[in-house]
Amino acid sequence: LKDCGADYVVVSSAGISPAQQIAMGPAYQVPFAEEIRRRTAITTMAVGSITSGQKAEAALREGKADLIAVARGFLADPRWPWRAALALGAEVPFCPPQYLRGKSTAGFASSRRKLDAAAR
Repeated sequence: LKDCGADYVVVSSAGISPAQQIAMGPAYQVPFAEEIRRRTAITTMAVGSITSGQKAEAALREGKADLIAVARGFLADPRWPWRAALALGAEVPFCPPQYLRGKSTAGFASSRRKLDAAAR
């Protein structure tokens, strides 16, 4: 695939057949990405119930994947990236002004003044 011009592959077992016997759980498809990355040296994107920033960060830090895709978690919680960043100790320096009213429900650690200052 690399030789054909692919920059990366998204690794998923697809789960399209009931005959597949894949044990599901948090980050259950990361091992597939890890194996493909190890065998081919192509950049891999891991998917599959990566439900927390910690799980995503661990897959990256441990070299199991180069990229992480979050689908269902993001659909269920559009603020997932902000919550994940905060859980990992990162400061969320900016959010669009129209979202500031929701900052208390998003778990922002910053004050509104801090967010406003970062937006300038």
